[in-house]
Amino acid sequence: QGVAHVNRLGTAAILEKEQALTRRFLEGLSAIPGVRLYGSASMENRLPVVAFNVGELDSEEASLLLWEEHGIASRPGRHCAPLVHQRFKTVQTGMVRFSFGYENTIDEVDTALAALETIAAP
Repeated sequence: QGVAHVNRLGTAAILEKEQALTRRFLEGLSAIPGVRLYGSASMENRLPVVAFNVGELDSEEASLLLWEEHGIASRPGRHCAPLVHQRFKTVQTGMVRFSFGYENTIDEVDTALAALETIAAP
């Protein structure tokens, strides 16, 4: 059924929506003081995955706040990528990671950004 669903939607439509969600999230994230994006903010050759940290919070603490206070699931930690964390100096804190898929909505992206604004506020 999964393959039939993808064939029905078309990979171009799936890619277009995932890119739109990611673009909106990146643009909103860049406007939140204290949020550090890891990797490029460019949409060129980008997967719908965004890694960041919020202020001085450990990634696990930020993800816990997202979940407990806003009902938003994210992926904290080191993501089985020790060399990436050495490069970005996040070995101790890890990173928060959001991934977007076709079933996500713009409203969900906006809700996540509003939650991150709250968490990042001094």
